[in-house]
Amino acid sequence: MVPMQVPNNLPSDFCADRMPPEKSKRELRRADLPVEVWGRVAAHMSMRDWAKASGTCRSTRAVRLKKLNLENTPAVGVQWASRMLDRAQALSLSVESLQEVAQGVAFGLYSIKQLQQLTVAAKLFSDPVLSCLPWLLAQAPKLAVLVTLAGIRPWFPPLATLKHLDLTFHRDAGNFCKAVSSCTGLETLSLRSQGEPGSNDLKVGDLEKLGDLPHLRVCVLKAITPDQIMVPKACQLHIGVPASVDMQSSIWRGVLSNIHGISFSLSNTSASLGGFFSRVVNPLPKLRILDIHVYSAHTVFDLKCFARFEKLRIWGRDVAVRVPAGACWDALDLGASDKLVLEFEDLKGFAAAVPRFSASYGNLHGTQALELCTALAVSGIKCAFQKVKEGKFMFWYPAGQRPVGCCCGACLDCLVASGQAVGHVGEVEAPGPQSDPMYMYHDVYDAYDIGQYGAMEGEGVYDEEGMYGEEGMYGQHSPQPI
Repeated sequence: MVPMQVPNNLPSDFCADRMPPEKSKRELRRADLPVEVWGRVAAHMSMRDWAKASGTCRSTRAVRLKKLNLENTPAVGVQWASRMLDRAQALSLSVESLQEVAQGVAFGLYSIKQLQQLTVAAKLFSDPVLSCLPWLLAQAPKLAVLVTLAGIRPWFPPLATLKHLDLTFHRDAGNFCKAVSSCTGLETLSLRSQGEPGSNDLKVGDLEKLGDLPHLRVCVLKAITPDQIMVPKACQLHIGVPASVDMQSSIWRGVLSNIHGISFSLSNTSASLGGFFSRVVNPLPKLRILDIHVYSAHTVFDLKCFARFEKLRIWGRDVAVRVPAGACWDALDLGASDKLVLEFEDLKGFAAAVPRFSASYGNLHGTQALELCTALAVSGIKCAFQKVKEGKFMFWYPAGQRPVGCCCGACLDCLVASGQAVGHVGEVEAPGPQSDPMYMYHDVYDAYDIGQYGAMEGEGVYDEEGMYGEEGMYGQHSPQPI
């Protein structure tokens, strides 16, 4: 290698003023980046890669992750992350890793006193976190958010410290109906089972004690049917019901004024909706959110009768909808695992009237979706397009926000959207929509290949026909602005 020669026609003081001073090897080894910079670097690295880099200099060793995500190598992950646990506020891990953490806490190797959120990924037939709950609540007095599968024959200790509880049951609710009276600090509660809402619900017993929880403001029951139920007067209730139910003579008759959202299935969209509205919709004076699963879409589904609601979600294998003029939903979400057909009566006025819209599909038919993009561009509204997986796509606006998705207010996705919980907990303060309008959220279960109802993908669990694909609701590809 030929050494670089400095031209001899430069001013005599050029090298002294502009060339960097020579440093010894010892001085070069001390050159480092600030801890804050390394924190930003860590936010863009996987935990496995960060574990390899974190001991390379003094500043990387000083970085303390507040959100830990321990994946499928529990022993190595826990050993490396053990020194981080003292300050960790959010922890997402497998059942095996949780057992490793429990052993370390029991031996006094570290503490989890700062832990505020715990998400446990588990297989369908396991008994994950519940056996560890007594010591967990004793060692983590600040724990406010718990998301987990309840497992088989679950037993619940007192849960007075929790503010947000998201449970997925398998075949048995255990002693939950009795233990719920101890959840005096609970603000949101999401209970669901592995069944399809309205057809094979899980019978959980008496939930009248929910009415004694002073701070409960949102309660979500999906594929869950209690014998009786009461909730506080100001609590918003979101439930799944069969389309044939008569609300005034059902077990829900005592909480009709609390029901703000319902999920149901329609087998034939061409059938008259008059009977459905008289039996299900009209008795609910505060109903704002509809989540409709369409089994068959041989005809166009006219949304005119649903125009008065705030949030509307329609999904199925094939979805064909006609959007009426004058509709002013706060949010509209359409999802088709195969064919999506859109018809707008007033395409130009749609974007001005509906501030949030998202559509996912396999095959987009017609041209009005492209015409909508043109109308949005003329109005100065930025929209985004994303390839979810091979052959699956998503389109939404505004681009600076996450797609509409769930609006129940109590599941983990909704808690993340409202800032009450963190989503993908593997990074240090990863950029969000406020700092980076094109940042894409990832489902918290993606790291474990977990479906939205908590079970491992491929175990035959009802998962809304896999409409969002194997990579979760938002996928792993960066959205592209249109």
